Amino acid sequence: MASTDDYRRLAAECLRIAHESHNPKDRALLLRMAETWMRLAERSESRRSPDIESATGQNRERGMSSDDNPTDHRGTEGS
Repeated sequence: MASTDDYRRLAAECLRIAHESHNPKDRALLLRMAETWMRLAERSESRRSPDIESATGQNRERGMSSDDNPTDHRGTEGS
């Protein structure tokens, strides 16, 4: 399976070629391809780190940022 970076690289390549294309149909197709590669990159990224996203989502639901994590005890040793 391709990596997230591979998908993003392919999307960038489609955008580059679309920018250079003089044919409107080719340009439209390349832009749709770039969009599809980016969607694949986003899916790949979300599959790679589901725990991070779910924890962040839970904090957002509680009105907290990742910096406000109540289970984060850094800097509390020795107090």
